[in-house]
Amino acid sequence: MPPCRDCPARTSTKGLTIVRWFKNACAIAGLVLAGTVAVPTAAPAEIPVVSPASFAECRAGWFCVWQHNDGTGDSFETQRAHYALPMPIGGNVFNDQISSVWNRTNVDWCVYEQVGYGGRYLPIAPGWRGDIEPGYDFGDLISSLRPADRDCPLPD
Repeated sequence: MPPCRDCPARTSTKGLTIVRWFKNACAIAGLVLAGTVAVPTAAPAEIPVVSPASFAECRAGWFCVWQHNDGTGDSFETQRAHYALPMPIGGNVFNDQISSVWNRTNVDWCVYEQVGYGGRYLPIAPGWRGDIEPGYDFGDLISSLRPADRDCPLPD
């Protein structure tokens, strides 16, 4: 069962321009150097991080990710968007490190290859579990992720 309705990974028609990409990169670098990050989500200030050790430990109602194929390696589960995976989660940085996922929620999730929900994206259907590399050409490329409204277009 594929992770999405329209695989393989799609690229938004609103793709980032070089200028927009450069502005985003400079903004992220500035935030990292300043040591502060403002995350544009309406999430609680502190969400405990649970790290499922394998597919068997991913809880119902959560979106789980792992560093390696077959649900192995460093991991975390979430119920909210992550705008910038270069920022540590539970002491680990998952930017460009995710190779397998399990969507145990009842909504589609979108994984993006760039920070800020940019670049190519891959919709993950509710209930889908598996490796996103090599079949979907998305392993070790994810830099942001979020629950989807209906599709995975870039935010305006």
